[in-house]
Amino acid sequence: MPAMSSLLLERARYVLALVPQPVALAPAGVLGWFVRMGVSAKVIFLVIIENLADGEAAVCTVVEATSAAGAGAANIVTATATATAGTGASRMQLTMNAPIVGSTVTITAGGAAHLFTAQAAQNLPLHQFNQAAGDNATATSLAACVNSALYGVPGVTAVAIGPTVILTVNETGAFTITCAVSTPLTIIPVALESVVLLEVDGTALTAGFTHVAARVSGPVTAFTEAIAMQGDLRYVPPTQPVAAQDDDS
Repeated sequence: MPAMSSLLLERARYVLALVPQPVALAPAGVLGWFVRMGVSAKVIFLVIIENLADGEAAVCTVVEATSAAGAGAANIVTATATATAGTGASRMQLTMNAPIVGSTVTITAGGAAHLFTAQAAQNLPLHQFNQAAGDNATATSLAACVNSALYGVPGVTAVAIGPTVILTVNETGAFTITCAVSTPLTIIPVALESVVLLEVDGTALTAGFTHVAARVSGPVTAFTEAIAMQGDLRYVPPTQPVAAQDDDS
């Protein structure tokens, strides 16, 4: 019996489904290339959304069509998801704009929430960062709080660049970052990178429809791109091999 291959490239197909480009407003949004799928196949779209400012959102939807050219294109209403600024990001940016005493930043990562408060002096055990020495120093102090080995945010690294703090998950894919601020005008959050996963199989398609693509709509200041991962994931039950037996023995 030949050995079963363990290469994913031989069991699945990976397609650049949406080239990097700015997001467009709803309802049209930006529409990627159509991927053909079999009735029993599944397609997962990995959609990346970049630069979502506070209060913004991008809606990702799977679209079905009857050809690779997109004939009869229509949204599949059961295959949609929304990327919301500050939620589920792999990288976040916080820009200091004269935050006041009492302003808070809540960073949730790995299921745990960490609250940091702006005060006149830095105090790592109390999760307090110094806002009294200008925006650059405030960013440096907040980054120090996040990076503290004892009192910081495990699995997240903060880098201060001028008045901004970049938050990044150390191990990509392990978890995401959710960030909330009490005064968004003085601590300005931007989701630099968020990932949306959309999965659809042949049973979700309308009869006669054979192709699917990803549509992304949202603010024109955001950017997006997508990869489609396709494979025949049908379940095949294991069979019990039967050995030949000589009854004359």
